[in-house]
Amino acid sequence: MAFWDKVKGVANDAMNTLSDAAKDVTESAKEMNEKSKINRAIKVEEGKINNLYMVMGEKIFNENSSAPAGFEDQFAGINTAKNEIERLKQELSNIESASKCPKCGAKISQGQKFCQGCGNNLDTQSVGSATSQDSNGSGQVIVTQGQEVTETPASSESNENN
Repeated sequence: MAFWDKVKGVANDAMNTLSDAAKDVTESAKEMNEKSKINRAIKVEEGKINNLYMVMGEKIFNENSSAPAGFEDQFAGINTAKNEIERLKQELSNIESASKCPKCGAKISQGQKFCQGCGNNLDTQSVGSATSQDSNGSGQVIVTQGQEVTETPASSESNENN
């Protein structure tokens, strides 16, 4: 019986050790969870402060035509960034407008000769002129390689008959 008592004692000791370890792990997990909640709350409050700083700074920037003493570098940095944003927006606008048909606005590919949307001759557009009505409204003005030709309804009918 002494053998089984020793085995039982060792098993109880092992169970107590495991139980204590589990309690320690549980306590550590609770502590880490609590710390995590507090750290998140701190980050939220720091975010609020940063947002208020941003609002204050924007107000100071907008209300002053020139940089207050000590803020010259920040004002210059903001103005430089704003100018760069405008330049990039213009560059983006140029890219977007260059890839659209000037007549119908359909998307066109570089080197494309005719618009797939409306059939507009894109080669004539590259010369810098668009197809438009002539001044008296009798026909259409077509620009081809820098030469202007006015097509009237009568001349287009005679061309169709030829």
